[in-house]
Amino acid sequence: TGLHVEDLFVDLTDGYNLIALLEALSAEKLPRENGFTRFHRIQNVQYCLDFLKKKNIKTVNIRPEDIVEGSPKLTLGLIWTIILNFQVSVIKQRQREASGCQSLKFKQPLLKSSVLFLVNFTQIV
Repeated sequence: TGLHVEDLFVDLTDGYNLIALLEALSAEKLPRENGFTRFHRIQNVQYCLDFLKKKNIKTVNIRPEDIVEGSPKLTLGLIWTIILNFQVSVIKQRQREASGCQSLKFKQPLLKSSVLFLVNFTQIV
């Protein structure tokens, strides 16, 4: 997409890189304002904060204006919150997948007797 970050406190101020980050982490599409005025920048960051709120991720005392103005403390707080929450969701997903594999391993002998085989623990052939 051509997006890159050299200075976290500058490159997140328009909201585009923040939107791209959340889209990459969530595999969901976020709305965005095309423009470079202060209004567009604030609105793009607001879309990100609304998305996080919808995901039950708390962004306490972080306003779009804080990110647009490049506040180091609040920008780092937002990025840390995103890292923690998306990392935790990845760990939980892997735990669910692992527990699913354990139950499938237990059922494998039963499936063999009925000529069914598991492939990658997600498909029955």
